[in-house]
Amino acid sequence: QAEIDQSKSHLIQKKGSLIGAKINLENVQMQLNQLQISILDLQSEYHRSYWQLTDNISRSLDALSNQLDYWKKSHTFRSPNEGIVSFTKVWASNQFVTAGDLVMSILPLKEEKIIGKMEIPASGSGKIRIGQEVIIKLDNYPYMEFGIVKGVVSSISLVPVNDMYIAEITMPDGLRSNYGEVIPFNQEMNGDADIIIEDMSLFERFLQPVRSAIKRK
Repeated sequence: QAEIDQSKSHLIQKKGSLIGAKINLENVQMQLNQLQISILDLQSEYHRSYWQLTDNISRSLDALSNQLDYWKKSHTFRSPNEGIVSFTKVWASNQFVTAGDLVMSILPLKEEKIIGKMEIPASGSGKIRIGQEVIIKLDNYPYMEFGIVKGVVSSISLVPVNDMYIAEITMPDGLRSNYGEVIPFNQEMNGDADIIIEDMSLFERFLQPVRSAIKRK
């Protein structure tokens, strides 16, 4: 009987220990659930902070890029083509330059097709057509000595500027004159040009005013 009572007492202790273990297991399970909730909260906070920081970095990079572009436009000169720099009005360091000043010219390295720009008064410009021949006399090369350069009207502006139309002149033979001289090319070569409106003899030119007077009558 004593052994039975002792066994019962031991059984009761074991049951108590089992109940305590179950309670501890439930506590551990609750702690595990709380930790899982904390993990989800931390993950959500991480993603929110990550996207916020990424957006801030992106905005800062855009602002920095805009500031760099503004600085380049305000303090540097950029040319779309490679070439040799030829300074005009600027010749010293720290020289003051205002907006709109002509600072330099870029002379292209590769020799491109030579194109002329011609100002044509609005009066009488209706007779000018694309393809008409142009006789060019350059100021720096007197035509009596070097000859004239021939060109062709390739385009005419649709709208006049200060009562002047702008015609683009191409030179099929380059700067080779009618004397056979090859005139050295320089940027911004100035001169006078005559467009041959109608190829006619001297006698026909003499009769043209008479014909016009007869037509008007």
